[in-house]
Amino acid sequence: MCKTNIRKNQQRERKHAASVAQARVFTIDDIELKKVENFKYLGRQISSRDSDFPALFLNLSKARKRLARISRLLAREGASPEVGGKFYVAAILSVLLYGSESWVWSVRMLNTVRGFHHRAARTLAGKRPRRRQDGIYVYCPADEAMQICGLLPVQVYIARRRKHALTYVEKRPIYELCKTTPRSAGTPSGTQFWWEQDLSHWIELQKDECPGARVIQDDRV
Repeated sequence: MCKTNIRKNQQRERKHAASVAQARVFTIDDIELKKVENFKYLGRQISSRDSDFPALFLNLSKARKRLARISRLLAREGASPEVGGKFYVAAILSVLLYGSESWVWSVRMLNTVRGFHHRAARTLAGKRPRRRQDGIYVYCPADEAMQICGLLPVQVYIARRRKHALTYVEKRPIYELCKTTPRSAGTPSGTQFWWEQDLSHWIELQKDECPGARVIQDDRV
């Protein structure tokens, strides 16, 4: 009970400190300066709320545009799905997962990336959704499309990048400095640091859970 109360008090103190910081106004010559919630730093989107979602959405937008260009090129040249899969890993997945080595992955973030990964696999495999006469779209199973293109689940690529970066950082003094750095004011107590999140079980993942084709009703007139 004592530990629980201490943790709750710490949470309240951090929330109060965050609200005070958000309410603070800075001026120059009596001109109020605007607050910046998100900004770019070295090509990565930084959030004032210590969230990785803005960086993910920026990468996702870039990856969608690149997928559209490369898929048209591959279709025009008549490339095989296996070649398309290699282009995807080299030119598209690297953009999607840029900077993800230091992200704390939530279920929502993972589902967002998995959805793009599955759509890309269906596009490269030539397995676009089919619309039946009753207005229902039938989607090819994601694991089948990935097998055609020679792709692994996106969790495997995420874990590999994380492991490679962590192996490199662990041997440097910056790693110990990061571990001893206190959390910033307003950070949720349940949020993990990126080096605390164990994704090693994703490396062994060989197949996504995708039982059968997905069927979606089209309500448009």
